[in-house]
Amino acid sequence: MQSLAKAIGLAVAVALVLVAAVRLAGPRSPDPDALWKIVHNRCVADQQSHGDPAPCVSVNLAERWALFKDDAGKTQFLLIPTDRVSGIEDPSILAEQAPNYWEAAWAAHRFVDQRAARSLTSDQIALAINSQFARSQDQLHIHIDCIRAEVRDALRLAQPQIDANWMRIKVSGQEYEVRWLSADDLHSKNLFVLVSQHLQPGQTMGAETMILAGAVSPDGSRGFDLLVGRIGVGGNRGGGEALEDHGCAIAKGAVNGSDH
Repeated sequence: MQSLAKAIGLAVAVALVLVAAVRLAGPRSPDPDALWKIVHNRCVADQQSHGDPAPCVSVNLAERWALFKDDAGKTQFLLIPTDRVSGIEDPSILAEQAPNYWEAAWAAHRFVDQRAARSLTSDQIALAINSQFARSQDQLHIHIDCIRAEVRDALRLAQPQIDANWMRIKVSGQEYEVRWLSADDLHSKNLFVLVSQHLQPGQTMGAETMILAGAVSPDGSRGFDLLVGRIGVGGNRGGGEALEDHGCAIAKGAVNGSDH
């Protein structure tokens, strides 16, 4: 009876975490396929018919992605596959020939610079994908925007300990695992595969959230911090987008620390 009560208690706790994550992500869109319809029915169709990606900013038919300016915030953009890909749980993103969405999303941060009206340093930018339980849309999309200043500062402080091995870190009161990636890693590796290979038996990609933040190592090398959080572990709510700042205060100098 004691073990049954414990199991029921655990199930209730997990359910409450999932409900909290959904609430954190905001109200569920009336149409969880809205992004897919915009990209597939309008952006791709307009690019193919007229050479104009509107209402997207860009459509790359060869690399199978579109770039869309999100309504939330002045500087936020979304990198969205032109294929039907549900989200981080979709097995197609682990395929050997899957597009390198992360590299394309990082290259697109120049549009954030334009909207911010200044050239941002690499560690002022973050990319994020939310877990299956903390999103409003059922089409994979990578958020591209400014990083929150306190997140940038926490990563800078931890940078001497961050290397190519996973380590635990607390950021904004939530637990993540973080590892270093070089510029070559971003080009040559599938980051979704890196995360899937790190999962424990019985864990699934759907519960993961991923953040890629520009970083500078203590020896001056430029690369990235890859953060992964699992919903319900260490207070993580599964929405890595929360580490971004859609108001982009970091671009306005309204932050502590230097931006060199």
